[in-house]
Amino acid sequence: MDGFLRRTVSLDGSSKDLGQQNDYAVVALGGYGREELCFHSDIDLMFLMPEKCNGDIQDITGRILYPLWDAGLTVGYCNRTLKDCIAMMKDDITIRTSLMEMRYLMGNQDLFRKSQESIFKNAVSKGVNFFVNELLKDMKARHGSYGDSIYYLEPHIKEGKGGLRDIQSALWLAKVRFQAGNVHHLKEKGVLSSWEISLLEECLEYLWMVRTGLHLISGRGNDHLAFEHQKKIAALLGYCDTDPTNMVRSFMHDYYRCTENAKYLSSVLIDRSLNNGKVAGRIRKRRFFKKMEPGFCVKDDKIYVTDPNLLKNEPLTLMKVFEYSTDLRLGIHLETQDLVRNNLDEIDDEFRKSKKVNRSFLSIVEKKNSVAETLKTMHRLGVLGKFIPEFGCITHLPQSPHHHVYTADAHTLCAIEECENLLSGRYGKVFPFLSKLVKEENRPDLVFLGLLVHDLGKVFETDHVKHGEQIAYTICKRLGLSQDDTDIIIFLVKNHIYMSAIAQTRDLSDEHLIIKFAQNMQDTDRLRMLYILTFADMKASRAEAFNSWKAGLFQELYVRAFHILEKGDFTMTDVACKLDHIKSEVMRELRPKMPTDDIQYNFDLTPSRYLLNNSPEVISNHILLCYNLEDKALAFDVRHKLDKGYYDIFIATPDFHGLFSKVCGVMVYHNMNILDAQIDTRSDGIAIDLLRVNYLYRDENVAEEEWKAIQEDLEKAIDGRINVEDLVRKKESYIHPKGKGIQRIKTAIHIDNNSSDFYTIIDVKTSDRFGLLYIITKAMFDMGISIYIAKISTSLTHVTDSFYVRDIFGQKIYDEKTLKKVRGTLMKVLES
Repeated sequence: MDGFLRRTVSLDGSSKDLGQQNDYAVVALGGYGREELCFHSDIDLMFLMPEKCNGDIQDITGRILYPLWDAGLTVGYCNRTLKDCIAMMKDDITIRTSLMEMRYLMGNQDLFRKSQESIFKNAVSKGVNFFVNELLKDMKARHGSYGDSIYYLEPHIKEGKGGLRDIQSALWLAKVRFQAGNVHHLKEKGVLSSWEISLLEECLEYLWMVRTGLHLISGRGNDHLAFEHQKKIAALLGYCDTDPTNMVRSFMHDYYRCTENAKYLSSVLIDRSLNNGKVAGRIRKRRFFKKMEPGFCVKDDKIYVTDPNLLKNEPLTLMKVFEYSTDLRLGIHLETQDLVRNNLDEIDDEFRKSKKVNRSFLSIVEKKNSVAETLKTMHRLGVLGKFIPEFGCITHLPQSPHHHVYTADAHTLCAIEECENLLSGRYGKVFPFLSKLVKEENRPDLVFLGLLVHDLGKVFETDHVKHGEQIAYTICKRLGLSQDDTDIIIFLVKNHIYMSAIAQTRDLSDEHLIIKFAQNMQDTDRLRMLYILTFADMKASRAEAFNSWKAGLFQELYVRAFHILEKGDFTMTDVACKLDHIKSEVMRELRPKMPTDDIQYNFDLTPSRYLLNNSPEVISNHILLCYNLEDKALAFDVRHKLDKGYYDIFIATPDFHGLFSKVCGVMVYHNMNILDAQIDTRSDGIAIDLLRVNYLYRDENVAEEEWKAIQEDLEKAIDGRINVEDLVRKKESYIHPKGKGIQRIKTAIHIDNNSSDFYTIIDVKTSDRFGLLYIITKAMFDMGISIYIAKISTSLTHVTDSFYVRDIFGQKIYDEKTLKKVRGTLMKVLES
């Protein structure tokens, strides 16, 4: 790039003008200034001018810039004097960092050299505290935007945590603090050791290889390592395996290890810069209430090992470093971190079986705070994977991108952190019921341990739950846990996806289902623990996985199961008694609004199942809608559930086969996402449907005009004035969803005739796409299948939808030929 620019200038005679007539200098800034360019990096230039200009700067810049633009390059440029540079760098850290690394290209060398010396002198002597604070603030904001973890499955190579920008920021900070012109000056000044310099250069080389490859494959400036690029990058960098999944896994394992080291080196540089590189520090042998063993102290408010041979001579004391860190809620001194890293080989079978070590480890997880932070530090230093080798096997292990955004190890530690957040009251306003419930938990340590081991079976490709039970049992015995505690942890591992599956895909008004679930829980303590663990597990998969809507489902399941366990009564409720109670509640609600005889008449028309499965409020609202329907095609009402983040839509209309499919089509057209649907028909032929929906694209309230438009289109669809299929096709024609770079998952159809006494349940797991619910319901309508309940669960790029159905005669579907046809038809429409 330097050669191209210089040749371009010399060919039109500009070099003479630059160097002699006007005394200008052309300077490279940013990555170009650091001599770090990828195929599609920006070219940042500065035209450094003397205070008194003798020539036409626009003419000079034009002769340089136009050829670069004609070549298709993205060029950023500015014209500045030395005074401009010094003035601007005072209040703008981006300008300061850019100028700190400016590099001479052509023109007046004396002007460049004097300017460079003055700029560097100002950078390291004036406004340093402002620069440090702004740089750290910028790092925090950047991590907030691009991800505060190095373990994202689709990381950002440049701006993400452990990426190139973190290293650059740490180096800028160190250069300013220690007045070092380059990395090797930091070694000369004793800021970085020889092995740290080597590790830093190794990290930079690997990150630049990945970034350069990504630019080459993408054909553009791209720093987002998306799934669609990972296989190509792995092949480009020489990773080989007959199984593409293993090839990508090996590549990403090395990438995460590199960013781990980059994150570590960045934190070392920042820490030493903030402490001005001081080696000596204040030493306190005691802190608060804790009496420390010989060889340990608090130095610079960090846990410090005073004897460099302690961990070698007495390896069983290594776990004490982390126990003290948790007890005192202090970090670990960098010198001690190095000491721990250098003594990892001391963690052997004897160490793992030591009662002293295990007591120390268990005391860490018995705390209600700082547990996640300590375990993360243990993991970063390599201790956790050595102490629990089974955890080491899932380190950097990529998970299904259809469920997770983190690797298996990062997800596990994040889940423990989410459990801590819940215990600390962080979610008190968002999830008040669960936040209150968690205060009743007396053994959070068992939940922490359950989370720590719950996904260890993922190292196997099949049935990670079953494998995980065996692994958890081995670990519990090695830690010396009691049989009762071991049983609880095994229970948590065995059921860690069970509660989620029931809450999100099954009809929670089915009493038989709830009784079976409660029996599996055994007691209220295990139910509560599983609820807490499930929340943390889901929340750690991605932030939005556990929202207000899902919180309501889990709460309903928990409360129903809790009442059964509390009473110890696993028999079905007296249906007649329950019906009488519900009717009396509805009667009390409706008496002021309609005659008693009409209320009773509506009771007689309404299916008992509907009355048993809905609240008096819902039943009353529907009866009023039917009462006021008269000759209209549709009665429509909406209730906004502000605290739960969804809308209840009540529909009453003369029933016909395929009604729900038409409703789904209209909802798709108006950007309504159906979360749950309950479809019933009265004996007079009136359909009474309850839909729970949220708005697909925006969080704000849906305008009244939008609801009116939905009602009008529903009326037109019902009486045939519009074709719903055309409506959906029209919507799809200008919707162009952006691909996420993830391969579509294989569609799976599961038919269950055992979970419900009255319905066949069809579970559909497939990739999410535009109008999916309409596609499924239309296919069922075409096959003569009637849908009574729909449960919709979306996770990142895939959905698991469950439909409670009957055949055209109102019966469960048992015939094998019919079931085979159902599977085949659904597979065909979903895979086409």
